[in-house]
Amino acid sequence: MNHSLKNIALAATMLFASTNITPATAGVITGSTLLDNPGSTLLEGWLAQGDLDWTSVWYGVTGDSAASWHAAVDGAGPTVTIYDIVRADGSHSLIGGYTALDWAGTAGSANDPDSFIFNLTSPEIQYSQAGEEWRSIYRTPAYFATFGIGHDLFAGITTLANGSTSTSSFAFSSGYTYSFGYDRSQGQISVAGDSGTGGGNSGIGIGAFYVAAGETFTFSSAAQTTQGSAQSVPEPAPLALLGFGLLGLGLSRRFRKQ
Repeated sequence: MNHSLKNIALAATMLFASTNITPATAGVITGSTLLDNPGSTLLEGWLAQGDLDWTSVWYGVTGDSAASWHAAVDGAGPTVTIYDIVRADGSHSLIGGYTALDWAGTAGSANDPDSFIFNLTSPEIQYSQAGEEWRSIYRTPAYFATFGIGHDLFAGITTLANGSTSTSSFAFSSGYTYSFGYDRSQGQISVAGDSGTGGGNSGIGIGAFYVAAGETFTFSSAAQTTQGSAQSVPEPAPLALLGFGLLGLGLSRRFRKQ
């Protein structure tokens, strides 16, 4: 290939390279305390709605009221709520639930077949037990995000009356899980590897814990962005055509000279 043709081919290669516009699909987490990138990746897989942007609309700790939670989340639509729980042995887990319903709806049990409860620390997801979908969530102005009957996930986030901070006292004060309305074969969502049998902090019995914090998120499809300036980069298809045209013109001239 002569010098001129090499220049044409190089120009075409540069044009092709300039068409590599890579979408940035990773979701953004705004204002979060409890949700990190690994946690958001798990939730995105379970929700199966693609990459998502997350926005914290409420964060609370021991002593915060259910009224403050409702003021922040009522009317927000679908939400994910995460609780940081502490067991009697001092171990932490992040558990929670998703509902497509709004928490401002009619008080009492509500049917949400798309809802689920989850454990982010020991990855697990549970859907409603067959026949129990009609009470997937439980709404009341006095409660935070509550899932299932009994309930399968309840968190009061209340201040202890005696002000105690010993694990033996507060482990049974602020929240609990149960295994009834959501998949019983998996047992309690707060107990990793639970078989669904037994009692106490296992199986269908009620397991209690202290709730250190809670956070509720709204979410939307992740904004799609591109590398570089869209205004300064021509459309990929015209660039490709131009590159092939230049290369073809050079080859045509070379053959005519021969």
